[in-house]
Amino acid sequence: MPGAKNDLGRAITLTADAVGDPGSRRFRLLVEAEHGGACLWLEKEQLFQLAIAIQQLLSTMDQPSSGEQTSLPSHAGDAYHEFQVGRLMISEEVRGPILNLLAKDQEDGDTGDPTVGTLVDINQLKQLSERALVVCAAGRPRCPLCGTPMGPEGHQCVRTNGYHKEMVDDIPR
Repeated sequence: MPGAKNDLGRAITLTADAVGDPGSRRFRLLVEAEHGGACLWLEKEQLFQLAIAIQQLLSTMDQPSSGEQTSLPSHAGDAYHEFQVGRLMISEEVRGPILNLLAKDQEDGDTGDPTVGTLVDINQLKQLSERALVVCAAGRPRCPLCGTPMGPEGHQCVRTNGYHKEMVDDIPR
């Protein structure tokens, strides 16, 4: 894969996941590919935006027929990468319905090549997008009035009582 420092090859599995309790969860993409694997840590907003971008991309592409399957490799390599993602990219590959998923380590800054890359097919991207939206929606419920996430103890809604607890705590007395 041109451009990636570490080519994981063709993805065997690709999924989104969250670790921890709602309100203090960490989000990640888990990749198992023919030349290794990766745990790509993301912010919730990055995961949500990836899911939306995938849906928009797929809506503009020619979809393969439902019976058409691309063969998946059966062996995962030994290389393993884990890092906080600074940037995610999806680019088209010239081999039919296969795309490059590239991730750049946040510590590498904005210059240089992506840290890892893997080849994914359209069906894998569609499943990733659906799973990512489910993971993002599984957090704390939002207040229907102000949109603030509500914890188990509830929250003091700005729209019902005229102040927000965090804002009031910051006012000098």
